[in-house]
Amino acid sequence: NVVFTAVFIKLVLSDVWSWESALMVSSILSATDPVAVIVALNALGAPLKLSSLIAGESLLNDGSAVVVFQVLKETVQVGGDKQCPDLTAGCVGLVFLRLAIGGVAFGFGVGWLLARLLQISHDPLVEVTLVLVAVYGTFMIAEEWAKMSGVLAVVVLGLYFAMYAKTKLSKHAHEMHHHVVSQAAYVSTQAIFLVAGVLSDRFFFASTHNETSHWWEVVVLYLFIHVSRGAVILILYPYLSTHGYGLKWKEIVIMTYGGLRGAVGLAMALIVEHNEFIDAETKDKVFLYVAGIVMLTLYVNGTTVVGLYKFLDPYPLDPFRLVYLAKALHMVETTWRAEVETTYKSHWFFQNASIDEIMLCIPDLRTVHFPKGNRPELVPPLSVSDAMAKVDARCKAKYVAQQLKQKREDKDDI
Repeated sequence: NVVFTAVFIKLVLSDVWSWESALMVSSILSATDPVAVIVALNALGAPLKLSSLIAGESLLNDGSAVVVFQVLKETVQVGGDKQCPDLTAGCVGLVFLRLAIGGVAFGFGVGWLLARLLQISHDPLVEVTLVLVAVYGTFMIAEEWAKMSGVLAVVVLGLYFAMYAKTKLSKHAHEMHHHVVSQAAYVSTQAIFLVAGVLSDRFFFASTHNETSHWWEVVVLYLFIHVSRGAVILILYPYLSTHGYGLKWKEIVIMTYGGLRGAVGLAMALIVEHNEFIDAETKDKVFLYVAGIVMLTLYVNGTTVVGLYKFLDPYPLDPFRLVYLAKALHMVETTWRAEVETTYKSHWFFQNASIDEIMLCIPDLRTVHFPKGNRPELVPPLSVSDAMAKVDARCKAKYVAQQLKQKREDKDDI
């Protein structure tokens, strides 16, 4: 994908790009951030298979993109501290191996150590602190001291933690860990978008970048990254269709369209922007391209992927399964309502309760239907206010009946 995009940028979009700069910006644009797509698919009830394919691909893709970016960034720099000053193929290859393999090995080692520490700790605060120190410490040590890929190290640490170390957390630490890590991830993502948004205002509306040709370049590049992403998936389709989860053509369309660009790409663009050894023109165009692509994918793809999923309907439900599901729900509802009639209505504790009106406020599973063969829908139950109105009307009717009965008894006595 990096090669396809770089060739397009260099030969089609603008010849002012050097091959090194084109490859660098292509590595940035290859990192995906499908969080919005996954949330939308989960809301639609999409199978876990599709979300796992998109999220798993993004997880490993982002780590690989960062490694490629770190290598290519040095080829664009003029001066400064470089790991390969002479930029020979052998040196670049060794740096790539150290970043990739070293990061994976370091993340695996920290994950193993974290699992052992969590096994002997039973304090939720200590356990969550260990996880946070492991994550941020792994990145800082790998990136700054060991000169490995901090992103790949953290990715492998996360995979190891999910497979082996998470079960070592105590009962109370699980929920605390979920909330703390989710909040840290949310704050980090929002901070990146905030800083990128402030800088984007300068690039989008500055006099040197508001030319129509620059905007057309962003739009054309936005269209091409979908073609490039789809082409890469199709190249790998013979293998993907016969291994693992398998892959269908509708899933290919959704995976291609759902490759949003987000926080990871913006973070790499910010690294370029603050690198004093890269010329100003290259930095400006890199940030313009990345910020423009991120904005378009979020606003266009992120808001229309739901409609695309509904149109393709990649996982239609079996009609026989729908029939049996409706019958099972009907049986559950009938059994439960019979239990209400025989147990709750006759129980002394519920003698003053309006059971019939309460039942009107509870969804009736016997009304389930599948209008479009997707998610089941129910006939809406009665609202609480309407149910209270029925209770009030019944009480008034009961009071009037009691008054009439009392009058008849008084008349008979007279």
